[in-house]
This record gives sequence, structure tokens and C-alpha cells, in this order.
Amino acid sequence: MSDDEQNFSDKVIYPLIFLGIFVLLIAISAEVDWFWNGGLYGTVAFKELAFVWLFSVLLPLILIIGWLIMERFPQRVKEPTPIEGDKKKFIWWIIILLIIQNTVPVFYIVFDRDLLYVDLVIAVLLIINFIAFAAIAAFFPIHSENAKRRKRWLIFFLIGVLPFYVLVGGLIGASWATTGGTQETLKLIYWIMMWGMVMPLSFVFLGVSWKNGRGESRKAFNIAFAGILMQYSFLEDFLFYALNGQPQPPLGYTALLNFPLDIARLFGHQTVALTTVELLIWMIIMISIAVVIIFDIPYIVYKKITKKN
Repeated sequence: MSDDEQNFSDKVIYPLIFLGIFVLLIAISAEVDWFWNGGLYGTVAFKELAFVWLFSVLLPLILIIGWLIMERFPQRVKEPTPIEGDKKKFIWWIIILLIIQNTVPVFYIVFDRDLLYVDLVIAVLLIINFIAFAAIAAFFPIHSENAKRRKRWLIFFLIGVLPFYVLVGGLIGASWATTGGTQETLKLIYWIMMWGMVMPLSFVFLGVSWKNGRGESRKAFNIAFAGILMQYSFLEDFLFYALNGQPQPPLGYTALLNFPLDIARLFGHQTVALTTVELLIWMIIMISIAVVIIFDIPYIVYKKITKKN
């Protein structure tokens, strides 16, 4: 592959591929939620199918995609080399992520969500949370040897993603055994785990896979951060209805009322479900930002500005 072809792939082809991957994973998560909510016949029995999807479809698919990113997508000119200081930064960002993950629920549960400053604090914490996730991908410490690099990549996937599936699956299994799966609290746990940890970690893993294949910290950050923004564009909520032949809800998206941040404030109201039009506006904004990031436009602009100076 020539330099021009490589540059075209880096700037255009790979970002487009990642956007397609993001939409695919979000669409699958929308179907998982559909089954979880008893979408087919309104029975709790179909909640079992949600975890069949998680274990037998989504998790292996993420692993396969990560492998392809690491081994097939990049046309490597040279083997990626470890970057000094990555290990310490990686550990620090994990600590920051854990602090933020445990701080957001405190503001969400303890403080009055009708207060504007509470929403502002939660918004800042969520942004830091997204940055921390992406920084973990950016500073993932790769190994100089191929075999050990792949082993470290696989261990990260298993430690980072699998326990959350096991935890959620165990909690819901216990609920089926005791209450028939009707506990609303358990449903909330499922959403928190799915939205708060499992899906963001999936995008982090894709960024880690890129870091292992190319050794580029900035683009690994871009992949993870853009994927998370796509997830939080609420594209999943739109696809939840669209993929299953259902009309968009006339009363709005009530599921979003469980989201820590009251997005409705941006549209002049609060504690009221977003309408379809408001959701589409929010989706356009968030997806546009994700596209700008995945195409590395902020860095391109920065380079042009610094060259002029």
C-alpha cells in the first residue's frame, strides 16, 4: 500500500468503518433492550433472550471485531512500540474512572434533580467519565512482543467486560428465582450496568484494539470517545422502536427520565420525556460531534493553526 493509499485509509476508510461498527453495536444493544422489556409478546420470559444475545452474540462479536481491528484493519508499516509512561497514566485514569463512577450515583440519588446546579455538576462528571473511559484506551500499555501484546489485549477484555455480564446475569437470575423478574430496582441495575459500564467498555476495547495494532494513542482515544458519544446520542432509544416496526412514542421517551442528567432542560422543560423531535435534535448534535472526533478533525485543525503560527 502506497503512502497516499495509507493516508486515505487512515483519514476516510477507517473512520467510516468505525462509524458502521458503532451503529451495529448500538443496534444490537437496542434489540437486547427490546427483548429485556418483553418486546415480542410482553412476557418476562423473553428477558432470558436478552442474555442469550449478550453472551452468545454481542460479547463474542465485540471480541471478533477487536481482533480484526488489531490484526487486519491497519496496514502496518512497523510494529507498534510501547510508550514510556503509559502504564502509570493507565492506572491513574482507571482510578479516576472508579471515583467518577461512584460519585455520579450520589448526585443522582441524594441531591434534588430539580436544581440546575445539580444537573451542571452531573454533566461535568459525565464528561470526565467519558474522557476517563477514552483515556484508558489511549494509555493502554502495549507490549513490544506480538504474542504478549495479544495476551494482554485478551486479558483486558475478559477483566474489563465479562464480569459485568456475569454480575448483571446473576442479579437478574436471582430476580427470576425470587420474584419472577418484576423488580423495577433490578431493571434499573440492568440499565445502569448496560449503559454505564458494558457499552462504554465495548468502545474502549475497540480503541485498545487499535492501540495494539497501530500504537496510536490519539486515535485510540478518538475511537473510544466517539463510540461513547454515539451511544449517548440516544440513537439506541430511537432504534428501539424503529428496528421493531413500532411507531415512535407519542408521549415521548420516558426511559430517558431515568438518565442521571435531565437533557430536557436544554429544550426549555424538565422532568418531562423528550419528544421525538427533541430526541432527533439531540441525536444530530451528539452524532455530529462523534463524527468530528472519529475523523480526527480537531487535531487536523490544531496542526494547521500551529503551522501558520
